[in-house]
Amino acid sequence: MTHSHFKRCAQALVITSLLAGCEGTDTGEKAAGSPPADVTRAVATLVSPQPGQSAAMTWNFENTTSVGAVSNSVGESSAGWLTGAATQTGGGPAENWGSPWGTVLLTRAFGTEYPFIDFTTTEPVKLESLTFLHYHNHNPGYPTAPSYLVQLQLDRGCGFVDIGNPITASQATQSTTATVALNDMRLPAGTYRLRWVPRNLAFGSNTSSEFFAVGPVTLNVVTASSCDM
Repeated sequence: MTHSHFKRCAQALVITSLLAGCEGTDTGEKAAGSPPADVTRAVATLVSPQPGQSAAMTWNFENTTSVGAVSNSVGESSAGWLTGAATQTGGGPAENWGSPWGTVLLTRAFGTEYPFIDFTTTEPVKLESLTFLHYHNHNPGYPTAPSYLVQLQLDRGCGFVDIGNPITASQATQSTTATVALNDMRLPAGTYRLRWVPRNLAFGSNTSSEFFAVGPVTLNVVTASSCDM
């Protein structure tokens, strides 16, 4: 028996016990109506979501905290089984650009340093998409001129692999929103890292003092059957 199957069997036993305990009162009389609210809540926390349930985790970076060149922002999730934070290896910190832009997760020396999302799911999921507003500069004489590509990569615990198609970072795409399809990548319950990396710079391995920034960001997933893993 797999861990997920054992988990579901254990949940079923507990739920059966909880509901059975509602069938009578201390005097042995049959209870009328629905189970008490506290039992209903307990049962709800034990029941896993059905496959196909969508969830989103978003960052507007207004809750960002920074220590030196590293910023961190906890995501707001629509489901209790999906949590995560957006941060960076260095090259920051995040900057508040005021209205209408707000706070952005900004990274210089992008390529040596990179922004990333660490997320945890307690349910098997399929990754649907990552949507993000992106900003970048392309001054003449820098590795970023006239344009470069930005690729998403996923680490499932065995190193980073490309996921989805790259976007073009140029003056024309500056301050636009990209939605990258994540190919319905199936993931069992666990913790994963999703990062942005540059490709095809004019020269060198990073953007030097030029920046790459994102915000807001939304990660969309959908629950999957454990049989799909």
